[in-house]
This record gives sequence, structure tokens and C-alpha cells, in this order.
Amino acid sequence: MDDACPTCGRWPPRARLQSPADYLALCAHLGALAEQDLLDIVDGTCPLVELPAIARTGSWPADTITHRMRCTRCQRELLLVADTLHGSASWTTAHATPPADADPAPAEGGSPANAQRRTT
Repeated sequence: MDDACPTCGRWPPRARLQSPADYLALCAHLGALAEQDLLDIVDGTCPLVELPAIARTGSWPADTITHRMRCTRCQRELLLVADTLHGSASWTTAHATPPADADPAPAEGGSPANAQRRTT
């Protein structure tokens, strides 16, 4: 983990978000970082920047919403998971610099949702 990274060095390794408002504020912040090319959105359930507008409709796009992102400076990964059915959200960070010969395809059962279950 590169604590000296100016983009993500101060991110806590894990956090539970206390409310939908906290989750949506974090989504907006992370979306702004992505627009500034400081964060790459690797994959997700839906477009991260559209979540606040989607939530205002009173409907979520799925029972579990996941977004996997990567810091463009140090390659640390961030996994943001929201369980809209049960009303919880969390994130985890990890320094993820795969070996040059690593297979880019995720391992079986390697979805972001499964990764979250393994880390909590």
C-alpha cells in the first residue's frame, strides 16, 4: 500500500457507510475523481455518476450494487459495495499491482460481490 500516494494515500482500508446519503456522496466524489482521470472505474453494476439521479427516482438498479475502481497513480484498488435490499454499504481498498504475466480475467467466483463477502 502506497500511503504516500497523493490521490488515495489517505483512504481508509475499510469503511462502512452509515446512510444512503453517505453512499451517494461518496459515489459523487469518486465520480469526480474519475472525471479528473485520478481514478479508473474498472467495472460496476451501473454507471457510478448516474447513481444519485437513479436514487432520486426511489428505485435502485439492483439489490447489490458494486463498483471496482483503481487509482491511476499507484494502482490501488477500491471496491464499493451497497446492499440496497438490506440497507448497508461499505468499501475496501487494497494495493493491487498484478504480476506482468497475470491473467487479466477474474478467477471463477471472483466477482466484486464475492470479493466483498470474503473481506468482511
